[in-house]
Amino acid sequence: MTDVTRKTGEPGRTDLPGLRDVSKGHVRVEACGTVDELNAWIGVVVASLPLDQEPLRRELRAVQSVLLRAGSILATAPDSPVSGVLRPVTAEDVRFLETRIGGMKDELPPLSGFILPGGDPSCAWMHVARTVCRRAERTVVRLAEADESRSPHPDLQSVLIFLNRLSDYLFVLARWFNGLKGFPE
Repeated sequence: MTDVTRKTGEPGRTDLPGLRDVSKGHVRVEACGTVDELNAWIGVVVASLPLDQEPLRRELRAVQSVLLRAGSILATAPDSPVSGVLRPVTAEDVRFLETRIGGMKDELPPLSGFILPGGDPSCAWMHVARTVCRRAERTVVRLAEADESRSPHPDLQSVLIFLNRLSDYLFVLARWFNGLKGFPE
């Protein structure tokens, strides 16, 4: 891992693998930062869970690990030599979320309308994470569209699919956990 600071004194600039001296306003930097923010919010969810929820903690930590991989992919220019050695976000990662969504939905009543975020504090944080996840997805879409001359890099496409399912997972998880804790929707 490189140093935390560039020590160049140039505010508003940063280095990424394959991109030197890039603006912190660059969509790639924004995508990395938003996924990092999402990971931090999921950390808040983990920290707020009751002590009897260790299996859910482990599950969310696994999600955080996938988000670290996603952040590495987003931080690396596709033509960088580092790009080929990064561990991708996989179809298995997506299937895990889809399986969990299906299992939790089986225990929930059908949605009858919009729900207000809230209930158990952990669920409120899940909804915050969900909205940040949607923002991350939109930012990664902008990154994928930044070069219209070619289709999105396959690793970038996998990150997009994962983020899409993750926001669904967080929504269903908040509903499921609120039900578990006896809070109405």
